[in-house]
Amino acid sequence: MVTKRREIALSFDVEEWFQTEALSSTFPESTHGDLPRRAEETVLSLLDLLKERSGRATFFLLGMVLDGCRDLPWRILEAGHEIASHGFGHVPLTRSGPDDFRRDLERFSNLCSSLGLPPPSGYRAPSFTMVAETAPWAVDALVEAGYSWDSSVYPMFRHRYGMPEAPLAPFTLLGSSQGIHELPVASLGLGRHRVPAGGGAWMRLYPGRLHRAMLGRISARGVTPVVYSHPWEYSGAIPVRCSPPLLQRARQSFHSGRLMYSRLDSLLADFDTVTLGELEERSVLSGRFEKEMRPG
Repeated sequence: MVTKRREIALSFDVEEWFQTEALSSTFPESTHGDLPRRAEETVLSLLDLLKERSGRATFFLLGMVLDGCRDLPWRILEAGHEIASHGFGHVPLTRSGPDDFRRDLERFSNLCSSLGLPPPSGYRAPSFTMVAETAPWAVDALVEAGYSWDSSVYPMFRHRYGMPEAPLAPFTLLGSSQGIHELPVASLGLGRHRVPAGGGAWMRLYPGRLHRAMLGRISARGVTPVVYSHPWEYSGAIPVRCSPPLLQRARQSFHSGRLMYSRLDSLLADFDTVTLGELEERSVLSGRFEKEMRPG
């Protein structure tokens, strides 16, 4: 008898280490030209690990990174993975607005067109800032720009982001006049409480076995967990010469580097992987998106 292996929908938010929200005030865009870049090299090493483990993933590319690494998306596609949009600049929607957001989407689209890349069907907002106050206009803008699915909702409350009323499984997120297929980041429901399990900092902070057990629990409930991490979490400590404040350095570098490669390798050993685009297709066939939610 063949037993079906558990699955996760694996994704990477491709941004440089200095483009995180936590370091935005320390390293404004005007300083980026003088900072060492690591994203491309790290993504290539992740592609090697995925190949070894027969893993597949969705790479959410930030336009500011893509503009300087124009061969990278082709390497990702040639390896059998999916590319999606992380927008052009890494500005949280909570600090943006409808017009600025549309310009950001257009700038990313124009860059893809100039590189001959297929227009992406999926999007993830910087810092998961698809929240109650931004969704009404952000969803409408995404649909108008041609996106069919989004993965920007963390279905729990966190500082700076979160939509605690959102379903834990795929659903249709309603804006003011449009709706988009939403693939929320993995959270584990424990009674009235929700525990983050999607990855990123939680993949670094939780013991590896605990994190995998949480994802297994979600999978056992019939939901494919959406897992994410960032290339900078695999590239090790922030360069010393850049000298961000000690707390920010510790927060961003804790359990990064080789340990993250080990934890990703264990995930790939324990779970089969699908892209988020594949997860959307399956969710359409299973009627998941019949469930709708209008935030707020």
